[in-house]
Amino acid sequence: MRIGEIALLGPERENQYKFIRAACQQIEMQSSPLLFGRIFINKELVLHLYGLCVPENELNMSWDVIAKKLLGYIVLFNWENLKSYERVKSTVDFLTRRYDMPLLIAANVSEEMLNLPMDIINQNIDLAPQCDFTFFNVENPKSVKQVLIKLLDSVIERV
Repeated sequence: MRIGEIALLGPERENQYKFIRAACQQIEMQSSPLLFGRIFINKELVLHLYGLCVPENELNMSWDVIAKKLLGYIVLFNWENLKSYERVKSTVDFLTRRYDMPLLIAANVSEEMLNLPMDIINQNIDLAPQCDFTFFNVENPKSVKQVLIKLLDSVIERV
């Protein structure tokens, strides 16, 4: 069986929990630094989702080991919470400086705000070449799956 691995990062652990819960049949493991879920695509392929709760000051060399195995990163934050955004900026900066792999920044919004124009992002956020941005609703399984598809599209574009 082939395994693809994706890391979920962000300041709100609850977003990681809800994201994995919406994407997977169940959460396989739940501990203080790690959430783990699986998506069985078919008999030959499974995606592993890791919700990593890592304080900013602990982003260090151990990420080099983790990064080698990953398809990419999804960084989650709450759009309506400025502190949430500020906290992910340094994480995104660290990851984009250190690794050349797909990184998707996913802003959790209410259902009513899902169709915000991307011009808002293009004017206010400077994205590295390997980064992409999307809005999603963590309560909506289809929206969560669209985030995963967008990251996987980025992976395929790099092949």
